[in-house]
Amino acid sequence: MTRLPLPHGLWPSPITPDHVATQSIRFGSLDCDGAHLYWTEARPSQGGRGTVMRAPLDGSCPPEEVLAVEHSARTRVHEYGGVAFLCDGAGGFYFIEDANQDIHHRTAAGTVVRITDAPGWRFADLCLDRQRNRLIAVAEVASPAANGAGSASPDAPPDGNSPHEHPTAAIVAVPLAPHRRHPTHLLGLATDQGETPATVADLVVLVADTDFFAFPRLSPDGGRLAWLSWSLPDMPWDAARLSLAEVAGDGRLEPPSQIAGGAGEAVTEPDWSPDGTLHYITDGPGSGRLMRWRDGHLPPLDTGPGDLFQPLWGLGARSYCLTGGDERVAFVTASHEGREHLVRAGPATPPRRIAGDLAGFSSLVALPGGDIAVIAASDRDTPAITVIRPNVRPHRVWPARSDLEALGDGISVGRSIEFHDDSGEPLHGVLYRPASDTHRAPRGNPLPPAIITLHGGPTGSLDRGFKPRVQFWTSRGFLLLDLAYSGTTGFGRDYRRRLDGAWGIRDVADTIAAARHLATAGLADPARIALYGGSAGGYTVLATLAASDLFAAGVSCYGIADLARLQATTHKFEAGYLYRLLGAKNDADPVFDERSPLHRVDRIRSPVLLLQGAEDNVVPPEQSQAMVGALRSRGVRADFHLFPGEGHGFRRRETIVAALQAELAFYREVMNLAPTT
Repeated sequence: MTRLPLPHGLWPSPITPDHVATQSIRFGSLDCDGAHLYWTEARPSQGGRGTVMRAPLDGSCPPEEVLAVEHSARTRVHEYGGVAFLCDGAGGFYFIEDANQDIHHRTAAGTVVRITDAPGWRFADLCLDRQRNRLIAVAEVASPAANGAGSASPDAPPDGNSPHEHPTAAIVAVPLAPHRRHPTHLLGLATDQGETPATVADLVVLVADTDFFAFPRLSPDGGRLAWLSWSLPDMPWDAARLSLAEVAGDGRLEPPSQIAGGAGEAVTEPDWSPDGTLHYITDGPGSGRLMRWRDGHLPPLDTGPGDLFQPLWGLGARSYCLTGGDERVAFVTASHEGREHLVRAGPATPPRRIAGDLAGFSSLVALPGGDIAVIAASDRDTPAITVIRPNVRPHRVWPARSDLEALGDGISVGRSIEFHDDSGEPLHGVLYRPASDTHRAPRGNPLPPAIITLHGGPTGSLDRGFKPRVQFWTSRGFLLLDLAYSGTTGFGRDYRRRLDGAWGIRDVADTIAAARHLATAGLADPARIALYGGSAGGYTVLATLAASDLFAAGVSCYGIADLARLQATTHKFEAGYLYRLLGAKNDADPVFDERSPLHRVDRIRSPVLLLQGAEDNVVPPEQSQAMVGALRSRGVRADFHLFPGEGHGFRRRETIVAALQAELAFYREVMNLAPTT
């Protein structure tokens, strides 16, 4: 096919903003009840509603939606949420209802029954205790008033969000049958008497001795409970501890013992194999390894080269799974040389990579017969629910291939690159070149405009695989570099901890080094390099623009402008995060102002586009609004879009479409790219 000449950035593309919105189904988590595979997905076309899908393992009928449209499955514990449902093993499932954060049960008959009625409480990360007819869950209560009517809404942090108003966390047992309420004290909250099922008084607090909890996991025989915990000011990837306790005859816990983790080491993702061996991932050796424990430590599983450790942003994440039988095989996600691999490993077998064309693995779950299911993408396929059988080609269960995957040469396949900063330290990224089936740059045309994307976190990771948003830009003639700046996970603990005490310095220097690499390597037009980032990535966009004039523009989505203000208003999960990132000693440390883009706004000369959700509880709208006002007062172009109904991360179709349209128009104007029809 003859490709028509047209300058970079102006190529017509089959990928419209609406395509990106409708094709960007956000998968949550997987589960299996032995006969069916279940999963959650957030739908932009339904305002970001979280639904539950189900497909029979024998393929006898296509996937079906099994959560009625009036319900939405989503948990907001820690604000970032996580796994919001759990199979009951009998054709139904438990889920967290977004509207009230209570636990509900969708039965095999299709009816929905409310399990808890606990105003002001949130639940997540459910575990089924069949022997005792109860659920075990991570819970948080929004305020000390949350013991009855008039308590704080679980849909948002209490007003002001001061340290005294932060929610209190616990691991609780939730009975699955009505119980008579009795006088008790839960997390210091007095309760009254009465006859009602699964109210606050019916909850049994199993452990509540620290700031945060995750991964309550019951042993196969029901006799022991394992869990993670950590305390402020640490984040879970800094010092999460793994504890284990016997379950007493009355269902409460005996005094626990600490198995691993703590200061200097973080653990994550505890899980039990069918034979009663406890597995977990630790970053103690410097990169993530899969450890084993059964009445004492066992040799770790050999999973080959690669980093297994992933930051715990969402509760219940699963980057590995354990199959049954005598083999006790583990399937693990390992990051190596800038790419994720799926590895099959066992105590008696050498590690082996499988499904080599897939990437972006999440929520691994074991299926009967030694198969597994996983959410995975490839360079030419959007993320999908995929069944993997060893030695058999992976089977895509849902969705069917989209129309965007039939672009032929119009798909830009990302490739891992390594370059160096000014001190010679290695930096990593994934590079996507412009690609089109129908157009090319004219001979002698300048190099393509480029967008350097900066992930959030900043303790985050790169997301490989086919992404409609990436192809939206590359199919129009833009080059895109997804930068793994210092602090990124997937390259070992030392790479991740480069950012400790250096946020706003090291990430900024890395971004400048990336732009210089694109220019000196002849990959992009030096005069047309823009920055894009969300949340912490938005902060790095603004901080970099205040440190360098290299960039044509910057786009900040719900980005941080004032670190002191963020520290004063942030939610509990991240209340201590900035201390480690900035090296701050206390809230009055001058480093908060010194590294705030809002206090260095006089150094910003490049145009800025700011996109913000009006209901953002993580980075409130006041951050973007203050930045817009400061920039405009100095005569710097600052475009601003505030989206009602959106929080931290855009979930609605109309928002995704409007944000992309605004971003494209912004780039074309500030980069002096002529409009196209």
